[in-house]
Amino acid sequence: MRISIISVAVTACCLFLVGCGILLYNNTRVPPEAMDRHAYCADCINYASRVDDMIRRSKNVRGNKQFFKYASDVSCRGQLLISKRCLRYRRAFLDDPDKFMFDIEVPSQACIAIKAC
Repeated sequence: MRISIISVAVTACCLFLVGCGILLYNNTRVPPEAMDRHAYCADCINYASRVDDMIRRSKNVRGNKQFFKYASDVSCRGQLLISKRCLRYRRAFLDDPDKFMFDIEVPSQACIAIKAC
């Protein structure tokens, strides 16, 4: 069987179009948390409140980086852990612990700062 140049060109063009379609689909897909933005924000505020509550219950640990990391780890549990959202919040808060050790006193502002709300 002889392959003609036209059939090769048509096949290559179709493969190129399919590849472009796949790339466009992956780049324009909406992340799951953006579909339910309010729940994503509420989960962040809940997580930040847990961390802040743990810091408030312990005396004189507000500026302690090690305790902030511990509180961030322990507060990541339950449905937040299953949905993997708290891992994103935790990572964002621990990227700049010097700032968020004190900003987490107001959980809504801390979540706005990490662009979760």
